[in-house]
Order: sequence, then C-alpha cells, then structure tokens
Amino acid sequence: MKASTLYAYVSRGLVRTAKGDERGKNGQKLYLREDIERLEKRAGARRGHAAVAGAALDWGEPVLDSRITRIDPEGPRYRGFLATDLVDRGHPFESIVHLLREGELPVTPVLSAVAAISSKLPVGLRPSTKRPIDRATELVAQLIFRAKSSRADADDAWKMLALLPWIVRPSGFLRAARLPTTAERILVALGRTPSVARQGLVNAALVLVADHELNVSAFTARVVASSGASLLAVVAAALHALSGAAHGGMCERIEQLVDTVAHPERARAAIRHEAKLRREIPGFGHPLYPRGDPRTTPLLSRALALGGKSEKLATLDAVVRAVRAELGLEPTIDLGLVAASYALRAPAGTGTALFAIGRTAGWLAHAEEQRRAGYLLRPRARYVGDPPRETPPPSPPR
Repeated sequence: MKASTLYAYVSRGLVRTAKGDERGKNGQKLYLREDIERLEKRAGARRGHAAVAGAALDWGEPVLDSRITRIDPEGPRYRGFLATDLVDRGHPFESIVHLLREGELPVTPVLSAVAAISSKLPVGLRPSTKRPIDRATELVAQLIFRAKSSRADADDAWKMLALLPWIVRPSGFLRAARLPTTAERILVALGRTPSVARQGLVNAALVLVADHELNVSAFTARVVASSGASLLAVVAAALHALSGAAHGGMCERIEQLVDTVAHPERARAAIRHEAKLRREIPGFGHPLYPRGDPRTTPLLSRALALGGKSEKLATLDAVVRAVRAELGLEPTIDLGLVAASYALRAPAGTGTALFAIGRTAGWLAHAEEQRRAGYLLRPRARYVGDPPRETPPPSPPR
C-alpha cells in the first residue's frame, strides 16, 4: 500500500494508529494490521473475478442487491431511516417491524404488527431450558410442527414476534402476553415494572438490532428462503446461525469476561493481561465501524443511567474505559446488549435474547425479499485443492 493511500485512509478514520505513543524502531508511527488487511482485501476484490470469489464473503464487496438496510458510518439505515434516529425519536419496535415488512414508517405507532396473536403457547415447550437461544429454537420448532398451510406461514412467522418474549423468562410470560408492546412483554416477563426508562432501554435494544444487512444469520435466512422453505424454517436456521460464539454468542462471551474481571478496579489490569497474551477482547472492534459502532452509545448511555448501582454494569463500564485506554478499541452492539441486561438485572443470556427477538424482524424481511427475487442462492467455490488424479483400482480382498 502506498504511503499516500495509507494517509488518506488514516484521515478518513479507516485505519487506526497503534495504542498510545508506541513507535517503530526508527520512530515511525505504527498502524493496526487488521485495518490494513481489511482494506487490502477490499481493494483486491475489485481487481477481478478470482479475487472477488476469494474476498467477497469475508467482509468484502456486496454480493446481492437489497432495499432493506444500508450500512453507513453513522450506523444502519432501515429503508433509508437511520436506526439511531428512530431510537432518539421514540419510534416503537412495532413501527420498525412495519417499516421492514411494508417499506414505510408509520407516523402513528403501529402495534398490531406484533400484537395480533393468541397468547396461547404451543404444547410441549420446556420452560426449564437454561439458555434463551435454546428456548427460541424450541419455540420455533413447535410452531413449525403446528403450522398447517403455506398461506398461514407468513402471518404466523411475523406474529411469532409476539411470542418471542417468552424466551427471556418463561415463568413470567403469561402475565405479559396480552400487553400491547414487545418492550412491555419483555419487562413484565422479567418481573420488572415497565417504567418509561425501562421501556426506552428495551425498545432501543430491539430497534438497534432489528437488521444489519448480510450478517451471518441474515445471509443464512436468505439462503434458506431462496430454497422455498417456510418462513418459520428460515427463522429456525437463522437462530442456529445466531447461536455461534462469533455472532449472537458474543454476548455470553462478554458476560464471561465481566465475571472474570469481577470488580471495576480490576478492569485495567485484566485488560493489560489479555492484551499481553494477544487475546481477543469480546465485544470490541467492529470491522464495519472503524471509529466505533454507532448503535452502542444509545444503549450504553441508557443502561448506565438506569442501572447505575449494578456492580456488573460498573465492571462492564470499567472494561470499556480500560480497552479504550489500552487498545484504542470501541465497544460493539453486543456489549450494549449486555449492558442493557445488567441495567435490568436480568438473567444471564438476556442480551442474546434481546438480539434474537429484535433481529427476527430483519430475518423475515430478508426472507420475503429473497422470495420476491425468485432465484436460488447458490454461490460457486473456487477450487484450490489437488489437480485431477487418476482413480486407482481397489485392492483385492484378502
């Protein structure tokens, strides 16, 4: 990479400098290798078909057209509307569901997009399942079993959003089922009074995670939808993708980090130790947002204002400050979700549950868009293995 190109990237915030006053052997300024490699991949993807095939699926160039979400430095835009603005202006999650599905943002909040469903849960669910993500996959599996026609499939899939708050705390859901908004259902299921501040926090979390273009789970949803599978099957596949440690499982890794640090005053030493061992710090550094994930600040600020007495939240905040100071990295939306769960004093895994509930709206929007596109998603692999070989005859039996 030419020096002039590097400096241009640095000035635009696409390449970050190394932490503190760290310098090279001859006093040169140092830059983060991961930023350089990401930009070189992007440049390589423009140099021909082979390069595109190798780089497009690794945070590379766009691979398909979509009218749902555009990612800007300011964060995702849902059909043109900036997600953080939707939160700041108080649009409820139900209106964002309508926006993702219908393409228009209702001026008057639309609650029926999520609320019009019976509160009766499928028979056979096991509320003792520990992880919310596992409860979600059980719920969808039961709904698939119960579904009777493809005509009912689309409505059942979207209405399923009204049942998903069950995954945060099954024992509290029946008291919450008839409430008008998803945020209220989640809070009452958790056993929390749905105050204005708490509803604002939960609604912000749901809106900010509702979609994020072709992330792992959304791409999975589109692939499965392109095969003609039901929308409920699409959600089931996306949930399994979300369960991975590098995607929705990131919230659980952040919770483990906070449990390891244990106290705010230990955060700086713990992060220095992790950095010395060159371990990845979960919840920091988003490849699409070199200057920091814009979705995190609205969540983190609301969480800190609401749950200031939480020891875990204080520890998480100390970790954020330590990572900024030691590594120059900013927190991602996953850390914001964990902060929200700490502020609500919710059970472990609630951050992932909020992610799953909110992102289901995006999965369904992507699935319906892919169905309308009318083609099977079947990318090609560039073979880099052995050359053609002659098949030998089998050895005679002994």
